Amino acid sequence: MSEQAVSAARAQPIAGGQRPFVIAVCSGKGGVGKSILTANIALGLGEEGLSVLVWDADIAFPNQHILFGVEPPLRSNDIFQGKTDTFTALFPAAANVRILAGKTGAGPADVQPEELHRVALMLHGESSAVLIIDTAAGSSDDVLQCCAEADLVLVVVTDEPPSIVDAYGLIKILQTNMPATAVALVVNNTIDAEDADEVVKKMNMATERFLKRRIGSIGFVPYDRSVRTSIVEQKPLLHLQPSSDAALAIRSLARALATALASRFAGSRR
Repeated sequence: MSEQAVSAARAQPIAGGQRPFVIAVCSGKGGVGKSILTANIALGLGEEGLSVLVWDADIAFPNQHILFGVEPPLRSNDIFQGKTDTFTALFPAAANVRILAGKTGAGPADVQPEELHRVALMLHGESSAVLIIDTAAGSSDDVLQCCAEADLVLVVVTDEPPSIVDAYGLIKILQTNMPATAVALVVNNTIDAEDADEVVKKMNMATERFLKRRIGSIGFVPYDRSVRTSIVEQKPLLHLQPSSDAALAIRSLARALATALASRFAGSRR
């Protein structure tokens, strides 16, 4: 990507009323590092100069505020209950990054798809280049609604067979319900690049045979004990251990996304 394109995308929200680029981060199986990747990819995009919103759309068990180490006074449940709006509820979590946090046990057990769509539309107007939605695991109605709001769905998968099987199941459901939506893999907690490539190969053996579709990968994040440390200390990995293997890999993912987005924002100014 040219330096001119980088400059065009940096520190820019949306141009000419253009809504943000929406990324939904999901997984078939829980416990694969989806929320951790969401938080740190957001930080990486912020470091690239993009303004980012993170919406914790795991209604039952939100944890973005824990991963960022912040306690926003207003949460998404306050919006669902009509007590506030997104502008007021968004909380600055880091440079160029604001989050719409949730609160366990403080709102409805489930939220209707139209309510999620309403909040998504509100977030479109909050002057941001990128909106990242951290969904719940699985394929519930709220997860599918969040994916329907997205320009790109990132499916987080590990090299464990249950994760691969469940990720395939989720991709199959997405293919059935929203075949035009862009889907890509992020392989997390792997041994090395060869391990990650094997996961992608296994996934595509199934998707090409049964769905007639190949699913690309935007990259992988290796196993790193620093990730657990960041969770325990409630500090984002990119801040706590910026030179760790996982942090460097996540920055690479964020840089690739920023590169892809640069042409979008540069094109909107022509």
